[in-house]
Amino acid sequence: MSHLLIDALSVNNFSGRHVLAGHMRQMRLALPDWRFTMLVQRSQSQLAHECGVMPMEAPVGAGAMARVRFTLRHLPRWTREIGADFLFTPAGMLTAGCPLPQVVLAQNPWPLMGLARGTERLRTYLQTRAFAAAQRQARVMVYNSRYMQALYMDKLGQRNGSSVIAYQGIDERYFEQPAPIALSARRDLVLVSVMAAHKAVEDAVAAFARAKLGSETRLRLMGPWPEHAYRQRVERAVAAHGLLDRVVIEGEVGQAQLLSAYREARAFVLLSRCESFGIPAIEAQSQGTPTIVASGTAAPEVAGGGGMIVPAGDTFAAAQAMTTLMSDDTSWHRYSSAALDNACRFRFSRCSGPLIDALRDLSG
Repeated sequence: MSHLLIDALSVNNFSGRHVLAGHMRQMRLALPDWRFTMLVQRSQSQLAHECGVMPMEAPVGAGAMARVRFTLRHLPRWTREIGADFLFTPAGMLTAGCPLPQVVLAQNPWPLMGLARGTERLRTYLQTRAFAAAQRQARVMVYNSRYMQALYMDKLGQRNGSSVIAYQGIDERYFEQPAPIALSARRDLVLVSVMAAHKAVEDAVAAFARAKLGSETRLRLMGPWPEHAYRQRVERAVAAHGLLDRVVIEGEVGQAQLLSAYREARAFVLLSRCESFGIPAIEAQSQGTPTIVASGTAAPEVAGGGGMIVPAGDTFAAAQAMTTLMSDDTSWHRYSSAALDNACRFRFSRCSGPLIDALRDLSG
C-alpha cells in the first residue's frame, strides 16, 4: 500500500481548493488501497476533510517564506514519522526539504509571462527559478493544459523525466442542471473572472462598444477586483465609451447567481492575456453558452469548438465575434451545440485519469 502526502500549504483561494479537491476525490476512488495525508496550514484542516483525507496541520499561515522555512526544517522528520512514499504538490514547484519523489502540478503561468511590474518582479523571479528546478528534478510533472506544458518547455527548458497533462474539471453540479434555456430568453454578454489587470477587461468593454448590438444588450462583469485602481480604470473606460447604463459591474456573486448568469447569457467573453486553463469558460459552455476568448493562452485549447477565438488585443475582431453571436441565430446554435459537447470533456472523472495513471506507475 502506497502513502501519498499532499502539500496543500500553498492552496489559498477558491480555484486552488476546487482543483485539488476534484483531483483528490478521483484519486480516492481509483486508488482505494492507497493512504492519503494532506499537509495544511494552521486551522485549515477543513480542506483535507473536504477531500476526504487525513489532515496534518503545520504551524504556519499563508506566508510563502514561513512555509519554506517550516518544510526545510521539519518535513524530513514528518515524512518519516507518517511513512509517506511520495509527495504531490499543486504549487508548480518542488516542496523544499522534502526527501520523497515529488509529483508537481503546474497551473500558474503568471511568473513566466513577463507581465510583472515593480515589486512583483522579485517574487516572480524567485518563482521562475523554483519552477525551473521542478521542471528539472520532479519525478513527474503534471501540466493542466498543453499550453502550460509548452510554456514550461519554452521558458524553462526541455524535460527528460515523466510528464502528463491533466485538465481541470468543473463542479459536477453544472452537469446536473435542466436543459439549456432557449435562445429567445438570452440577451446579455457575461464576463466572469478574478478581475486582475491581465484579464484585459478593458478590451472586452472596448469590443462591446464597437459591436453592433441592440441597446437592450448588457455586458455583465462578475467576479472580485483585487486592485481598486484597476477597477477604477475599467470604470473610466466604461464611462468614456458611454456605456454606464449597459455595462454592469456586479462584483463577486454566489454560485446560484453565477449559474443563472451563464444560463441566461447569449455569450461568455474573456479576452485574458494570461490563462493556464479558464474554468469559467467551461462552466458557461456546460449551459450551452458559446464563448469568445483571445489567442495566446490556454483558452483556445480549452474552449474547443464551442469558442470563437480572436487575436489577443484585437477589439475589432472581438466586436465582430460578439455581433455574430448576438445577431446570427444559425451561428449561435452551431457554437452552442459545440459548447455542450466540449464541456463534457471537463469532468474530473475524465480529467484526473492521467494523474492517477502517473501515480500508479510510481508505485510500480
